[in-house]
Amino acid sequence: CTCNLFLLARMFAKLVGEGFDKPDGEQELPIDINYAKLVEWVVDRKVVPQDWKSKLEIIQKKAEAEAKGLPPGFLAQFTGAQEGSMNYFRCAEILNKMKETAERGMLGSLKGDAGKWEKIVKAYESNMIHVAEGGLIMARNVDYEIPYLRKQTARNQQQIEDLERKSSELVTSAAVSKEQFAQECERIGIPTLAVLHADALDAQLLLSAEGLPRNVYEACDFIKSNEIKAIIEYYQRFVAQQTSSEPVLLTVLGDVVNGCTDSVTDAMVQEWADIPKTQDHEAIVFDTNDVEENSGNAIEVSWDGLDMDLPEADAEPSSEQPLDISWDIDVSGVGEACESTKDHGDHAGADSQSNAYATRDSAVSNLIASLEACDTTTKRLTVDTAYRNQLLDDLLELKAFISQRYRESKNQSASMTGLDVSVDAPTLEKMLQDLDKAINLLTAEDLAHHVSIVTNALYRERLAKNLVKLSQKEAKQMAASKEADVKKEDVRTQLMSDSAKISALVRDTKQIKEAVEISLGNKLKRRINIQGAIHNVLKQ
Repeated sequence: CTCNLFLLARMFAKLVGEGFDKPDGEQELPIDINYAKLVEWVVDRKVVPQDWKSKLEIIQKKAEAEAKGLPPGFLAQFTGAQEGSMNYFRCAEILNKMKETAERGMLGSLKGDAGKWEKIVKAYESNMIHVAEGGLIMARNVDYEIPYLRKQTARNQQQIEDLERKSSELVTSAAVSKEQFAQECERIGIPTLAVLHADALDAQLLLSAEGLPRNVYEACDFIKSNEIKAIIEYYQRFVAQQTSSEPVLLTVLGDVVNGCTDSVTDAMVQEWADIPKTQDHEAIVFDTNDVEENSGNAIEVSWDGLDMDLPEADAEPSSEQPLDISWDIDVSGVGEACESTKDHGDHAGADSQSNAYATRDSAVSNLIASLEACDTTTKRLTVDTAYRNQLLDDLLELKAFISQRYRESKNQSASMTGLDVSVDAPTLEKMLQDLDKAINLLTAEDLAHHVSIVTNALYRERLAKNLVKLSQKEAKQMAASKEADVKKEDVRTQLMSDSAKISALVRDTKQIKEAVEISLGNKLKRRINIQGAIHNVLKQ
């Protein structure tokens, strides 16, 4: 028990001794201040005066006035986010730079411009104005400047990704457009370079239709084959067995098969070609001599109030002579130059149009020459659209008949029993296939396309516009891709600039934070820690 009391007495004496040895132990504890409340904190504790804002404004005006007297490019050596703004920290940098070459007086003060800047820095430090100013800068940078620039950086990064994707898609689309243009030219049968010459494009389209007679000949040749003749004979025998009279069947088809088609005239060929072989390029003269007077709606003009009296012939002339002024301006040849330029442009346009007409006339001549080399049936089917449609109607009629017989043979209809012209189902199926082939040859896409080119000027015009549009599509997409690349480089430049500003703001804010902590700690004789979201912002 005695030992325990002794130990307790020693512990109590030790604690009491420590209290007497360090009566101000709480002064060693740091003071935590939120960065957003730093200005309010120092004003409430009278570290800075209440009117510090007005004093700060006076000091800043003085610093800006002195900055105007600095040598050109002097401020450019101070890199940082606060370029152009005069604050305590920029003034301190300027002073430190001037101290390297400044002279001092007998009492140790700086001379010249360095002395002026020294007074400005001391004015900042005299009432701890620089601490309040540093609090404002930190709050502005942490709450506004740095977050805004980081959001702007994120948007720029996303925009760069979008522009890269857009540029890639446009390049891909341009390649697809180029391929589509080449395929369309190949389908029509004209070279891709012909689209670049708009004047000759119409002639190139006509040249692509030179295969029209050949396509018609192929269809006509198959229609004249023995397979189609057998089908026609079967149809005629069937109808003859069913009726007592002799109806006229498949008139046009029979003429084509038997080679009894009427020949075409030159007028039909000329009308079919759609474009005249020659073109009158003479100038258009407007004759106004034969204009009839409009007696019913004549316009009446009142001449009342107008003085039409001429001066008398013996009137005395003016004694003053006109002044002869020389302007030293030679206007000779001006009118001739303008007329020459105009005539040159007119002749160039007329020559281009004349060449286009000549090329088109040559294409029409070649087309007609290829038609003249064909037989009479091919000519008639090529030129006469109505005749060709009648032939198609006969083939469709024949197909409908064979289709009905084929269905009856499959169903073994009683109506087929006892007929001498009965044909089995496989044979009828072969007949249907032959008729389908003949109809397909006569209605082929290439044949219809060539017929429209030759006989329809509006179709050629629409086709030419579509080709020109396809040829320009690739160039437009490549131009849009280049614009996206240029914009991407601009955004990337802005991104680099914003990143540099963020780095400078973070660096300056850290320096201001450390300077404020040191200045305020020296003033209060305590360790100061500026806390809050500033740490998260500066760590990012």
